[in-house]
Amino acid sequence: MSNVSLLIVLTGVVLLAFIAGMLCLAFIHKKRGDYDILDEQHSLDVVYNNLVNYFKEEKPYLNPNLDVKEVAATILTNRTYLARAIKKHGMINFNYFINSFRVNEALEIFRKDPSARIGETGMKRGFNSTSSFTMAFKTFLNNTPRQWKVRHGSKPYQYYRHGKQTKQAGKDSIDR
Repeated sequence: MSNVSLLIVLTGVVLLAFIAGMLCLAFIHKKRGDYDILDEQHSLDVVYNNLVNYFKEEKPYLNPNLDVKEVAATILTNRTYLARAIKKHGMINFNYFINSFRVNEALEIFRKDPSARIGETGMKRGFNSTSSFTMAFKTFLNNTPRQWKVRHGSKPYQYYRHGKQTKQAGKDSIDR
């Protein structure tokens, strides 16, 4: 074999090896891309679970000046990722999420003390005004607080999910 033929064969082998290596890298990158999507979905679940646990344990929603950046920093994420996690789990936005906890707290008060004052209950649950409390309450339960109190004074409670009623004896809350 002449030197030129050997050079052509070696160049072909090197070229084939290079192409094979590039195909392997492309395959590995594609696989990593699939895993990145799965990792992101899992991470969003983790962020949401951390958020719910933080809200249940620390009750930051009772603070009427609660800020999304503050909450994101507390659960070690950023506001964009927090918003994606909330949206992925069926909530419209951060304020909707907060208000679901606040309204549930108000329901607990009304159950324990049917004579509890509406405005005072809303303010103690983190709302800035009686009107914002009434609007949020109506968003979740399709009733104003006054209507709800009249209808549910000492009767079995209803279970509501984002304004849709389904009966479940003895329980009334907003599902998260």
